[in-house]
Amino acid sequence: HLEVYRLVRERKIHLAEELFSLAQSLNEGGEPGLLNYCTGGGATVKKNLQKTIDAVWVPTSQEDSGHQKVLCGPKLQELQRRALKPSKKCSENTSFKVVELCVGGLASILDAGIRRRGRSKAISKEEKLPLFDHFERQAEIIFRPHGGIWRLRDFFEVLVACRQHDGLAAVEPSPCPQGGLRLPRSEAGWKAMMAAGVAGQDKAFAKLSDSERASAAAELRLCQACGAMPWASNGMPKGAKAHNVWIYAMPKEANFEDDTLYDRPMEEKIVRLWAKHHVEDKHLVAVIQALEACQHQICQTKGFDLKRDELCVTGTQAGSGAEKPAQGGSSEAELIRDGLSTSCS
Repeated sequence: HLEVYRLVRERKIHLAEELFSLAQSLNEGGEPGLLNYCTGGGATVKKNLQKTIDAVWVPTSQEDSGHQKVLCGPKLQELQRRALKPSKKCSENTSFKVVELCVGGLASILDAGIRRRGRSKAISKEEKLPLFDHFERQAEIIFRPHGGIWRLRDFFEVLVACRQHDGLAAVEPSPCPQGGLRLPRSEAGWKAMMAAGVAGQDKAFAKLSDSERASAAAELRLCQACGAMPWASNGMPKGAKAHNVWIYAMPKEANFEDDTLYDRPMEEKIVRLWAKHHVEDKHLVAVIQALEACQHQICQTKGFDLKRDELCVTGTQAGSGAEKPAQGGSSEAELIRDGLSTSCS
């Protein structure tokens, strides 16, 4: 499927008849693969072949055309300035209430009865705030990138947008192989980790060293199969802080404007983020708001749902909220589109 899309783009094919004619020529040369694709194994061209080709050449609006232009000059400098000196405007809109809709076991049955009566269980400040992790209460964000384009430049813009939110002024790229967001730990998040017994040490947040705070950071990692964006700095500009290196170095990368999803059909142009190392609720809210500010479309969330001023926790602890495909069920491509694939490396 991906090979056909790549071929259509390289040969600039716009009509089903053109692709079918090429398939016949290749078949005569001993390569029947494309002909089988065009006919579906039958004697005539598939009815949806033209629709498949049209999906490769989705017309773009004037706004999308501007999004495709190279980021340079004043626009790039303005983004770098915003990353270094975040605005405080977004902080006014980050107030939200955390509501737990599913807590597992008998409690979940009782909670379901409460919801049927029109009420839900709000988590007060005194209670332990939920933390999201790959092995415990899971959380995922699946989105369709603006215009179906996902470049290092788009990742850069998301990082800048995240920094505009309260508590995320030091967000930076994750050094993990598939890339992602490294999210600074808050004092409330550290207390929640200590209460859950996952902090690794019994020390007040104010007494943590810079290296200890860095090791306690949460991550929203990208998925290898859905929008991986690995990045590592080759050096540090003079006078720059470690968590600001990407602001200067990332735009200088040769692949800064390369679309990593260029050869995928439109329906498979999605990006998946998954929680690692105890992501906080406010992290999820801020990242979703940052993605929407960059005009990316949220397709699905897992483990939580964001509705107006409420973050509804829908997942349970100990991995019981993880969906697993049944044997003989959906294909990997379908799982990726549905956001249920569990391959994260």
